[in-house]
Amino acid sequence: NVPVNLDTDATDDVALGTSPAAGDISGSYTTGFTVGNVDYANISNLPANLDTDSTDDFDGAFTSLTNVPVNLDTDATDDVALGTSPAAGDISGSYTAGFTVGNVDYANISNLPANLDIDSTDDFDGDYTKLSNLPTLGNLAALNEVTTTQITDGTITQSDLNSSIAGDGLNGGAGSPLAISLASNSGLQLNAGDLAVLKGSATTTYGNGVGNVIHTINTDDFGRITSVVSSALISDRRLKDDITKLDNSLEKALTLTGYSYYLKSDSLKQDRLYGVMAQEIEKVFPELIIQRSDGYMAVDYDGLIPVLLEAIKEQSNTIENLKSKVSEETQKVNDYEKRLSTIEISLQQVLNLLNN
Repeated sequence: NVPVNLDTDATDDVALGTSPAAGDISGSYTTGFTVGNVDYANISNLPANLDTDSTDDFDGAFTSLTNVPVNLDTDATDDVALGTSPAAGDISGSYTAGFTVGNVDYANISNLPANLDIDSTDDFDGDYTKLSNLPTLGNLAALNEVTTTQITDGTITQSDLNSSIAGDGLNGGAGSPLAISLASNSGLQLNAGDLAVLKGSATTTYGNGVGNVIHTINTDDFGRITSVVSSALISDRRLKDDITKLDNSLEKALTLTGYSYYLKSDSLKQDRLYGVMAQEIEKVFPELIIQRSDGYMAVDYDGLIPVLLEAIKEQSNTIENLKSKVSEETQKVNDYEKRLSTIEISLQQVLNLLNN
């Protein structure tokens, strides 16, 4: 009954540093032995990364740490002081996620904006009557409502309206055009089918419809603008600079196409209109495109007139050149026909001689 794991080979035993002294070996055969005072040099199978050099061990000093973050705050003198000692919930978060601090004393916050408004006594409370520099309104326009107190006979008359409009007032009545005068020497006139921009002298009386119309905006029965008519557009050469003659107008005009169409938004009255496409005009005459505030493009049709004028002239020159060439070719053909006729006569004479 000898134990199977009984060590009978003394060659691999661990050597004690010195002869065993009292207490170096303790225990029993059945419970196992504890051996002290073992020679380190005789210990085998030591771990490869066992640290036996104490000279590079961390001494626990903060100054001995390496790779410390450059923005690590080690100065507590500039920390924001809490209003009171932090209570439960005043500080939340973690080092990695960041902290949220509550209950901060306002007096300890630095770098406050210079224009921070901390005075609520001068805040606007929304009261209209406390507004300053209000616009000057007419008698009626300044009212929230117009009652019989302002209209004594129950109707709105010219004098009632004139009291609320800056300028020379309104003129008109049932069945007659409404004329609006904005100043003593210029203004607007609304007639049954047009809006006229007036220009006059110091003696012009717009209320009586006297004025020199320089621009007229024509509308249809639905109030839509159908055309803009100008009595005369200023075109004096003395008022112009950097004058350049148009060229290649025919070539550019030939890239354009005329269309007839309906407007998608024209739900009141379906009128077929005639015109061009702004996108096509933009490619050759970008100066004739007007960008509207709603994002859509408009075309200065008046600006197309000089282009078409030069295009017609260029085409006319081309036609004249072709006519001249045709005339020259026609003359050449006539000359060839005469020469051919002479040759035929001569040939016939030769044939007659041969036959005789």
